[in-house]
Amino acid sequence: MSSHAKPKTSDQSSPSAPIPSAGIFVGFSYQYFNFDKIDNVNLKNFGAVFQHESEADLCTPVPRVTCLPDGEPVFQKDVIGTQNRIDLKVNQFVGVATFGVTDRFDLSVAIPILNVREGMYSDANITSFEGPTDFPPCCVHQFDPANPQVPTYANFISSSHETFFNNRSSTGIGDVIIRGKYEVLRREKWGLALGTDIHLPTGDEKNFLGSGTWGVRPFGTFSYSGRIAPHASLGYQVNGDSVLAGDITTDTKAHMPNVLTYSAGLDAGLTHRISVTGDFIGQSLFDTKRISATTFTDFGGNVHADLKATTATTNQAYISAGGKINPVGRLLVILNVLFQLNDAGLRSKPVPLVGLSYTF
Repeated sequence: MSSHAKPKTSDQSSPSAPIPSAGIFVGFSYQYFNFDKIDNVNLKNFGAVFQHESEADLCTPVPRVTCLPDGEPVFQKDVIGTQNRIDLKVNQFVGVATFGVTDRFDLSVAIPILNVREGMYSDANITSFEGPTDFPPCCVHQFDPANPQVPTYANFISSSHETFFNNRSSTGIGDVIIRGKYEVLRREKWGLALGTDIHLPTGDEKNFLGSGTWGVRPFGTFSYSGRIAPHASLGYQVNGDSVLAGDITTDTKAHMPNVLTYSAGLDAGLTHRISVTGDFIGQSLFDTKRISATTFTDFGGNVHADLKATTATTNQAYISAGGKINPVGRLLVILNVLFQLNDAGLRSKPVPLVGLSYTF
């Protein structure tokens, strides 16, 4: 998935745990995403209009079809109005390993495995403007149940009305993240670390398993130790080019939006083995595509529900709340729920997370 579409993980599933010199930290987490909106457009019910490609050359120099005063063929005014539903669910499993090279420097790797399930339903109606005196009669648009190109997952209702449905799933490795982090300042109660994440394009972007491009994110983190332990981070991810930002139908790549990431939160110890956590997590995606609902009025004055794409900065905001339990030794059990606060980008219903980690 693109950086503005892929599942958002909370800090507990990222390779960031402090570990002792020459120690090894391993972790595993599971998250479930059920997407219901994109930029405030309801994925369960939205309209989209498909217009005819331009064929004005049929009207000049000698008209070969019935033409309008504006120089366009009559049939070119035909539209297909659709009402659609998309069901998109993702199961994400992430394995993390961190190795303490020294007491200040550690290396980490995070390997996600995703199961993506998507279903699509579309109810399509042709609005045609040809009349009995228009020529040639072959240009009247209609659905043809005998057409061998019509997929088996289509339901013919009439020559102007047809429904389409399909569902697919994919499972595989996502984009692997490699991290290096160095603690540049260490005081008795607090510390400051700088690091870099390298996002590798290991996931299949055409099956929504990855972004299709590399990414580099330098970042800084602040942490304070104590019964109440605040922490914060700030980073900036630079991405390359991907078909997910371009045109996937022509395999044309474009620049994946760069991302400013920021977070702040705290851990609060309730007992020796139980703590609660809360985080604000935000990201700003620059020069990214946004979708909004609009309407389209056709040649006959009929109004259809439609979508409009614009380019702008998208600011996504989340709150993560949960807790950590230390049942024995250095084993941690992590329980967490991620809530998106706004409708920017691809939005999921509340995202549960369960994780385990152990420090050797």
